[in-house]
Amino acid sequence: DRAVQNLSSDPDLRVVLFAIAVSAITAALFGLAPAFQATKPSLTSALKEDAGAVAGGGRQARVRKGLVVAQVALSVLLLAGAGLFTRSLYNLRSLNPGFVAENVLQFSVDPALSGYSRERSIALFRQVHDQLASLPGVASASAATLPAMTDSEWRSTVQVQGYTRKEGEDMNPTFNAVAPRYFSTLGMPLVMGREFRDTDVLGAPRVAIINETMAKYFWGTQNPIGRRFGFGRDENDNAIEVVGVVRDAKFTTMRDEVPRFVYVPYMQEEALDQMTFYVRSRADAGGVPGAARQVVQRIDPNLPIYDMKTMEAQVDESLFLERLVATLSMLFGGLA
Repeated sequence: DRAVQNLSSDPDLRVVLFAIAVSAITAALFGLAPAFQATKPSLTSALKEDAGAVAGGGRQARVRKGLVVAQVALSVLLLAGAGLFTRSLYNLRSLNPGFVAENVLQFSVDPALSGYSRERSIALFRQVHDQLASLPGVASASAATLPAMTDSEWRSTVQVQGYTRKEGEDMNPTFNAVAPRYFSTLGMPLVMGREFRDTDVLGAPRVAIINETMAKYFWGTQNPIGRRFGFGRDENDNAIEVVGVVRDAKFTTMRDEVPRFVYVPYMQEEALDQMTFYVRSRADAGGVPGAARQVVQRIDPNLPIYDMKTMEAQVDESLFLERLVATLSMLFGGLA
């Protein structure tokens, strides 16, 4: 199953109108009411009474001092919270995601929306991949069905050969279907085994590459290369062979723990729709976006390209909620 979660930052008219209404009511209650009350007594006598109350340490003075103390306490609390949120954001940005985001451009296409069959889609993906890899200044190119750092995931039940499932155990690792040279393009080092090849297609022996967390969970310190597993709950369906182990890396967001992860060749998938391409340049990727767009338009001018951005921008977008909370807390703390 695939699940995609998106948090929109677009303004909502209903929220804006509600905020305006609450602001107007608050201004009326806490501004107009005291103003009307202040018009009743004499200004001179009121000032004398207030001065006498402050000098004498009366009840009004104690109330006002209490309000000042409460305001200062709340201001300190807001500032402390702002510091904590800002520190958390800094820590998340300082984490090593397990891949190298610098000098990587990404963009997505979905030929299924244009009526492409599976065979035409694979031919398109191969053409785009090969032409992207041959662009001047490009070190490598690859693709994946699910883009990283978008809070999207694809999970499926597996049965692992030689492993006895415990009662209530979660047997649903995260999956992604990727193209050859995916790991070298994203800077994810292989611990052992090999990357996917162009010969890993539908009809060939099914293969998979797993991450370190998956390898340790099911096989401990044993060598996982050559081990087998299968989708679903059929204990006899162990058609997929592990051919490689890759270093652990973040995938959904920077704040999530690294899950058990399985990578499969996209060319061995029955159904294909969206594909996100990754292009690593040798230096600054300034000229690559235009060249990449021209590659797709030459192959099919009617195929739309979307979500073109650097991978660094995608990682930054994945921290949108943390950045929003930190910014708002700093604003409220400074205002207080």
